[in-house]
Amino acid sequence: MSETTQHMELFSSGNHHIDPAELEYMAFSGQFEQVYSLFKRIAPDERKNYANKYVLNQVVWGGIVKLRKFLAVQNEEAADDEKFFIDEVVTLFIDDCRKNRNFPREFFQTLLYWSDELVKLVLQDEAMFYIETALDCGCNKFPELQLQFLSRVARISEDKGNLREAYVVLVNLVSRPYLMNDRNLVQEILFDLSQTALKIGDTSNYKRLLFLGLRYFYTDMTGRQNFVSQIGKTYRKPYRVLLAGDVSPIDKLLFFIHWLYGKLPDFGAIKFGFINKFVKFAVLAVAASSITCGERRGGLQQIAISESSQQFPETSAFLKNRETPRSNFLITRAMGGIGDLLMMTPGIHALKKNIRAKPFFWRSPKLFFGVSQQSGYAAHRYRK
Repeated sequence: MSETTQHMELFSSGNHHIDPAELEYMAFSGQFEQVYSLFKRIAPDERKNYANKYVLNQVVWGGIVKLRKFLAVQNEEAADDEKFFIDEVVTLFIDDCRKNRNFPREFFQTLLYWSDELVKLVLQDEAMFYIETALDCGCNKFPELQLQFLSRVARISEDKGNLREAYVVLVNLVSRPYLMNDRNLVQEILFDLSQTALKIGDTSNYKRLLFLGLRYFYTDMTGRQNFVSQIGKTYRKPYRVLLAGDVSPIDKLLFFIHWLYGKLPDFGAIKFGFINKFVKFAVLAVAASSITCGERRGGLQQIAISESSQQFPETSAFLKNRETPRSNFLITRAMGGIGDLLMMTPGIHALKKNIRAKPFFWRSPKLFFGVSQQSGYAAHRYRK
């Protein structure tokens, strides 16, 4: 008898009880379909006894999958019932987390899943409620999730015609790329900002943002092709990009190799897939080598404090305040071994070389203090 069959028989033969620990295990192992089916059979007034971060996360995801199936066959009545069920589960999740004053990653992921789905259903106000709930509950503990919630705020604001609010949020996001643990988020936020810049009539920064989308390093080739397609539409024809006087040579090269990659057939069908992989690596290599040049020309900070941002004083002031010179720097390494410490050496020396006449403070575990002391990392060191 299969494991799935055993789980489904828990509700057969008059047995209407399931061990919360077993349901949690199923949810933890990713069996969202079974978890969703079992949870939905539990009486509504008993569901709070199964309010576990893994269970509720998987139940909501299972509900979203089911909702999509109903909408695909235009079963509106069943879709409405399913939406009502998902809202109940999400509300249970919110209430349980607030009661216990504990907001795990799974909680914020659930709110992100459901708010994204509500946006697709053109229910922006409901989506904003869940996004604001996530922001109020402290999603800043998970910077990558916070960035995704804020990018949704900008997207919803733009959809509702609040271009001012969308622009402010996106500029504040791109001015802090170091918070983006997932580099693929860079392309999403850059693309959204480029579209907002176009809508407010800032064509100069609109074009610069599109080319920056090709410069920055991330591996999502579909996202890169979105920039290529938008650039092609902007200049009408691909060859016009190569002839344009307002496009730098490196940007022309980046556009051309990305365009070429998009036109490449799938050689994997004839067992020559290594060709596609080689071209992809070549494209990413050129993008990685061009980012240094792009940042020297100003990068995102330069765009953020442009003429267009002068329309929004709060944005301009925010970014200019961030340019206040630092009087000193702290470098810390709390995790990893001696190999990780040694791998930091080239970066630290490059940092000291580019930012001179500034004191550096080094903080390291006691075990590696001798290594940092001999390396000449910093003028002041602290053991921990």
